[in-house]
Amino acid sequence: MSFGQFSSLKLQRWKKPLQLLFRLLIIGIGCSVLTGTSLRIMSFKLVESSPKKSRIAVELIPNFGKVVPSLHLYGGTKGFPLIVFQPRQKLLALNEKWSRLARNHPELTSSAFLLVLEDGRYAELNSNLRLPANNLIKFPLALIAINELDNGSLSVDKLLDVSEEQISSNNGSNVQSIDPQLKINEVLAMMIKMNSHNAINLLLKYFENHINLNKEFNKLGLAHTSISRELPDLKGENTISTRDLVYIQSNLIAGKNIGLYARDLFYDTIVTSLRLNVSMGIPSRDMQRRKYIQVNGFPTKGTTVYNKIGEFSITYADTGLVILPNGQHMIASFIIKGPLNNLTSKYLIQDMISASIPMLLPEE
Repeated sequence: MSFGQFSSLKLQRWKKPLQLLFRLLIIGIGCSVLTGTSLRIMSFKLVESSPKKSRIAVELIPNFGKVVPSLHLYGGTKGFPLIVFQPRQKLLALNEKWSRLARNHPELTSSAFLLVLEDGRYAELNSNLRLPANNLIKFPLALIAINELDNGSLSVDKLLDVSEEQISSNNGSNVQSIDPQLKINEVLAMMIKMNSHNAINLLLKYFENHINLNKEFNKLGLAHTSISRELPDLKGENTISTRDLVYIQSNLIAGKNIGLYARDLFYDTIVTSLRLNVSMGIPSRDMQRRKYIQVNGFPTKGTTVYNKIGEFSITYADTGLVILPNGQHMIASFIIKGPLNNLTSKYLIQDMISASIPMLLPEE
């Protein structure tokens, strides 16, 4: 046998194994693609059929419009640090700044609390002070309602009866009419999205017959939150503190008080109702706010604020999540109590917010 024939025979011996290996490789790639595609399709189907995620999230949250991608349903809190309420390093300079601003308005009662989730930096001013909650009571109330939905104690199809008095008054709901019966998803949407007093009162009436709300608040660690009457609470008997408001939101992000499904649901519910202000130098539509911005400027460009503003005749409040330009997450709450319809309270909150953000960022 010549050398050429030997080489040809040797090549033929290797040819079949190589062909088999190549075919196996092609089949493996094909199976991987098919498996990946199938799993992806199945994951969407599972999400849609999940009794906790889809039934609550899809039915509870109507389409309020496009939500910012960083806070979108199904993983909206994905990038948030999973830490609980842990104030560690007090921002003394910011504390002093807030105190000076408050001393300039002795006629006002000021309260504030701020917490940076990633590193535990915080600032506070009379943060344990009980102040009129009014519409802000919906935060702890929604927390309990969604927790009940999450653990199965409350069904999303539960119908709540609306009284004739509520149908005729329709206080604070900003809708033309109210059905005699509303599903729990409709009630929560009205409460969070529209600041509806009727929706808050419906939930209050329902829970009064099933649980002791104030005891539940204490169990959740809300030491300064209490409910003693329905809305409108003109005398300010229902109370909450800025510390409690931050505590609610920070622990929700970590999924401490409720399951992660309920956590996403709660935050997506809240986020769809919050005003989005991106500090890029764009004037606000509000004339007084615009004038303030033109004079003082935005605190820091690139700061994104998801906030809920409340005006309760004798108190002004602002609470929400702030995403700083460096990517850190800050939760802040401000409540100012003063004379009836006093705009100074509103401006004091703006001053305190403007003083806060620059102090949280490293100097360039």
